[in-house]
Amino acid sequence: MIHRPARHLAWLALPLLPLLGGCGPASPSHRRPPSPTPPASPTSSPSPSPTVTPSPSPAALGRCRSGQLTLSIVSTNGGAGTLEVILAFHNTGTTACTLYGYPGAQMLAASGAPLPTTVIRGGTPLFTAGQPTLVTLAAGGTASFNLGYSDVPSGTATSCPIASRLEVTPPNAYHFLVISATLEACRGQLTVSPVYRGG
Repeated sequence: MIHRPARHLAWLALPLLPLLGGCGPASPSHRRPPSPTPPASPTSSPSPSPTVTPSPSPAALGRCRSGQLTLSIVSTNGGAGTLEVILAFHNTGTTACTLYGYPGAQMLAASGAPLPTTVIRGGTPLFTAGQPTLVTLAAGGTASFNLGYSDVPSGTATSCPIASRLEVTPPNAYHFLVISATLEACRGQLTVSPVYRGG
């Protein structure tokens, strides 16, 4: 058996030192410092949006009922045997409502008895026939319509029946309003216009 000197053994162990050094824990000088955490930005709660209540559209409003309306005569005009009466509905209620179309009418004698009445939708020489439009009648507001008739007898008649009162039914309503009105409508024919704004 051959004995090698100890210096030779030390020389053989030298190359292993760097390899063994790489297996140990990393030196603290080689560690990266942790990245600083950015401060949290303050969160602000969104301001509440103002509440806006939209005005109801005309289609959403209810129709005007006879109980919330009154009726009055605005003016009477005449010419060439044709007379025109302008009548106005007044909304005495606390809410808005709508009117659309033609009112109904019935002439009454002084005794309250109904007289023969024919309602014609259209116009006369004193007012033109307009098209129906939806009228929004605000609380306290007014809407009007025209009523025309002839006071000239025809045929063998020498006079025409005279009405002392007039029943008027608002468009799309079920109950009528009564107003004092002297109408000498020959043949009982009354021509009415659609309801329109104002009056």
